[in-house]
Amino acid sequence: MTESLCMQPQMPGELDREALAQFLSDMAHEMRGSLNAIIGFSDLLHAEAYGELNPEQRQAATDVLVAARRLGQIVDRALEIARIETGRLAVHPEPLSVAGIVELAVAQMGEVARDRVVQLCAQVPPELAILADEKHTGRLLCELLDNAIKYSPEGCAVTLTAQPQGNVVHITVTDQGCGIDPAHLDRVFDDFFSLDPSDQPQAGTGLGLALARRLAHAMGGDISIASAPGTGTTVTLCLPRCEPPA
Repeated sequence: MTESLCMQPQMPGELDREALAQFLSDMAHEMRGSLNAIIGFSDLLHAEAYGELNPEQRQAATDVLVAARRLGQIVDRALEIARIETGRLAVHPEPLSVAGIVELAVAQMGEVARDRVVQLCAQVPPELAILADEKHTGRLLCELLDNAIKYSPEGCAVTLTAQPQGNVVHITVTDQGCGIDPAHLDRVFDDFFSLDPSDQPQAGTGLGLALARRLAHAMGGDISIASAPGTGTTVTLCLPRCEPPA
């Protein structure tokens, strides 16, 4: 007598997504180890741990360090996008104070803002609450703040506001930068789309807003953007409203 083993067949699309997620996870692990070594040695070179550098050598060490950190950002964001697309991102919604999560994001981005001589201003009613994942919401707000700070001229302010609209809360991040051409507004959330020239040292990865929108969708929300040349940019994050946490 023989035993038969019955297994539920997987659809080709499911196999492809699982294989992609595993491949990206393995690749990210291998790349992260090499990148950490590059960043570490570049830091030591830049600090002249192996001897004094001339200006050209110091600039070369700086360029390597900036490029390695940018590549690290791309790896981390691409891996997180893959987790979302394959359903592997863990989301744990809970009642969150909007003022509290905004305050934390502002504190985390404070050093970046000070380096750019940009002021962060938050105006959030203390009673507002959202049903969202604390970790992902904080990450999302930091992505939006990082983008706003980057495109803000020195001495300007980035403002965060929040207001309820029915069963959702709108959290807005507004900068006083140069704004975006209407022709590009439909593409700013596309993967690897960036308005920065690729040869600029501080060029973006083109994945920040793409990741932010996916995180918002994963929590039952959305993101929209309004901008025009010379008027700055406002990004609005919408997340489900709930009663304030006890």
